[in-house]
Amino acid sequence: MGTGYRSYAVVTGLRSPRHLVVDKGGNLLVAEDGRGSVRRLVLQENGDATNHGVALSADGKTLFTSSLASVTAYPYDAATGQVGTGKVIVSGMSNTVVGRSMIKTFSINACTRAACDYTSGGEVLGWGLRNIVGVGGDPAYGGFRSVENSLDDMRMDDRDVHVDNPAKRFSYHGILNATTNARKGLNFGYPSCFGAWDPSTLGQSSLQVGQLVRPDGVPAASDCAQSATGRLHFHAHTAPLDIKFNANRTAAYISFHGSWNRNPADGYRVMRVDFKEDQPIADSTSNTAQIPVMENPNTRSCPRAASDRSA
Repeated sequence: MGTGYRSYAVVTGLRSPRHLVVDKGGNLLVAEDGRGSVRRLVLQENGDATNHGVALSADGKTLFTSSLASVTAYPYDAATGQVGTGKVIVSGMSNTVVGRSMIKTFSINACTRAACDYTSGGEVLGWGLRNIVGVGGDPAYGGFRSVENSLDDMRMDDRDVHVDNPAKRFSYHGILNATTNARKGLNFGYPSCFGAWDPSTLGQSSLQVGQLVRPDGVPAASDCAQSATGRLHFHAHTAPLDIKFNANRTAAYISFHGSWNRNPADGYRVMRVDFKEDQPIADSTSNTAQIPVMENPNTRSCPRAASDRSA
């Protein structure tokens, strides 16, 4: 445990928990990838609800779940745990041709009146993003951020450089409801451009952490320097999964799933990123922006199974 932190086991027996939120009643809602459901945990009691990704509305009365194909909204009572009849509010997300590798935003009010089509509706917040698993907005300023899982087996100039490259990204997408948002719609470079984590292994002495390069075997790019970079960058293959901000907006907490194709293994931890006002204190080229909260002291037996795979 990091200095000043203490851990307790709240529940065991979960199957591949991926995301969690706390409702207005202090109950824990956990999306389990292994069950395809949302589990509600009340001390010793629990019950199943629905799906994979999970979020609550600002008033805590609507539960949103997502699958590969759609987003569904359910009336939710935090006091009783009762879940009402679900209504699909975004559909068509499984389209494999249009709308990939991007973050889109939708009006909840509009999509509640009539389900929105993912491919033709909404607005593109950012694209060229390989595998976004965790997103979050800070509670004070409304800045929207994402964490990205990047390329698995990176090669550069016919050399294997995948052990320490590419970096995982913590990206800033601006304030969603701002009148103007210069970050909206930026291209982050995928599938051609990836950020460096250990520039010393890439054969380019002038590179800095997070600077974009084009590895072997990817589509041609006219200029990676024209693509957006992350606000912060993390160790290769650590696979960040989620972002949670504290109430006084001084820190973001990020969970890292951990590597499947790195030797030695890396990840399997929760880290803190300190903020001042609406931005991280650390520079975008820092490789020490993460402060340990909880981590596995022995990763020699990680991962436990091939089913744990993530970039």
